[in-house]
Amino acid sequence: MSCTVAQPQTPNTDPNIPQIRAASRQLAREWGFFRSTYEDTSLSPAATHCLIEIAERGVATDAGLRHVLRFDNHTLARAVSELVDAGLVEPVLEGSGVASRRMTSRRMTSRGCAVLASIDDMATGQVQTALTTAEAVDPAAAATIVSGLQLYATTLHALRMRQEAAQTARDPLATAASTQPAPQPAAVTIQAGYRPGLLARAMEMNTAYFSTHHGWGMQFEADLSASLADLLRRLDRPMNQAWTAIDARTNRIVGVIFIDGEDLGLPGVAHLRSFIVDDSVRGSGAGKKLIAAAMAFVDEVGFEEVRLNTIRELAAARRLYRTFGFVEAREVEIQEFGMVFGHLQCVWKRPGLQATD
Repeated sequence: MSCTVAQPQTPNTDPNIPQIRAASRQLAREWGFFRSTYEDTSLSPAATHCLIEIAERGVATDAGLRHVLRFDNHTLARAVSELVDAGLVEPVLEGSGVASRRMTSRRMTSRGCAVLASIDDMATGQVQTALTTAEAVDPAAAATIVSGLQLYATTLHALRMRQEAAQTARDPLATAASTQPAPQPAAVTIQAGYRPGLLARAMEMNTAYFSTHHGWGMQFEADLSASLADLLRRLDRPMNQAWTAIDARTNRIVGVIFIDGEDLGLPGVAHLRSFIVDDSVRGSGAGKKLIAAAMAFVDEVGFEEVRLNTIRELAAARRLYRTFGFVEAREVEIQEFGMVFGHLQCVWKRPGLQATD
């Protein structure tokens, strides 16, 4: 029996759409999303993705997992239960306040790390084999695949964020957002120095991200705002500087980065601090422009070394840091913001100087 596919309410004449939809379905099949377990593991695809996100974050709250994975409560509970029962993750208590104690968080166990390593090996092998096969036909295939997937994923994410923002604001046009053209990347300019609202926007972007993805709350906001306020008072000194990314359409601050040449107390050593960009410009190149401006300042002043602290989950930022010559020197467990978590210490040294061990 054959079925006639109903015509969409909005007629479509773009021949690319059926091809993209077919390729998306094929990817889902090849990645095994429709199987009960992923590859040679006993984990469901949902639990597998949950495990990866917990590993990326070090410590992950249920709220953060729901947000990034787009799970409903039932799906998340089932995936987490699967991981806990298998001994791959364990609950962890963050902070000492009442609000923190009510927040459910997870972290990896040693067994979970071993299973994740196996999953990474399988996934890396699959990608490597596919790229090698494609490049045998077209030497530029890898670059084409990477740029195409990144652009498509970024566009889908931006459209979803737009729809969610419209729904939150009770925009009567929210339900029609899917019929609108995908938002174009913002035109971003980089400005050096103080700008009204610099501290407020830096804190707004940091607290919005880290409260959602990590559950960092009052202590984080209090400590970071005090630290950045101190730096703002010292921006008139030649070894310190701040940069803002400005959305040319709205004149709004959509990214910040700071170089503090004093707080580490080491001659010739600068501290790159509080680098963050707004969700609305992720993937637009704004982050790369901010780091480029900061590192140009480092060169101008003549710093011999730059240090920064980050966390393992910030994969995109870490890739940018490596692009500019930073090396992940060590990972240490610290107590900060009322909790204990892993910090990656990254170091840049002026070419010709000995690398950090």
